[in-house]
Amino acid sequence: QIFLSSRENQATLQANLKDYNAKVVLQTSTTVYRNDLSGVLSQIVAQGKNWAENLGKEAKISILSDEPVLSADTIKLIFDILLHLVKNSIDHSIEKHGKIDIRIREESGGLQLTISDDGKGVNLEKVRAKAIEKKLILQDTMLSEQETLELIFLPGFSTAEKVTEISGRGIGLDAVRDLVINTGGTISIESQKDAG
Repeated sequence: QIFLSSRENQATLQANLKDYNAKVVLQTSTTVYRNDLSGVLSQIVAQGKNWAENLGKEAKISILSDEPVLSADTIKLIFDILLHLVKNSIDHSIEKHGKIDIRIREESGGLQLTISDDGKGVNLEKVRAKAIEKKLILQDTMLSEQETLELIFLPGFSTAEKVTEISGRGIGLDAVRDLVINTGGTISIESQKDAG
């Protein structure tokens, strides 16, 4: 598979490949980065709804923010973090219909970003089994519930059964964790079975 970003239309690309046994499959994205917080948040909502639709799901995404004044670099960081987390929530947590809440609150010394959903939560047994399969932990390793949850931040970790446009490529929560930690932040996860 060759992934090509182009302004050409599908017919033109297909015509240029007429001498090859190849088929052009068009994938569009509504994500065009805008350098303001409200623009970024609306893009995340649009992209989240697009991902959900591609998976045959319906996601209601709500945002609560006190609209802090932020630098362009911070807005880009928020965009990257939230996009990853919304994608993860849509793909792995919410069922056919789900709700995702994004909250951004300015605090002394920084921002607090919270993403929550009303999905099925993290399947700890599946996480543990996948970590053993990938040789990230030994079969007899004893972990608390919280330690098991933290496994999803390991590089290359994914519980996806197959690689899709949305998941399974092993690029995910480790990237989010690195973004947060590299800017002096902290990240944590909570999960409740069938509650998000």
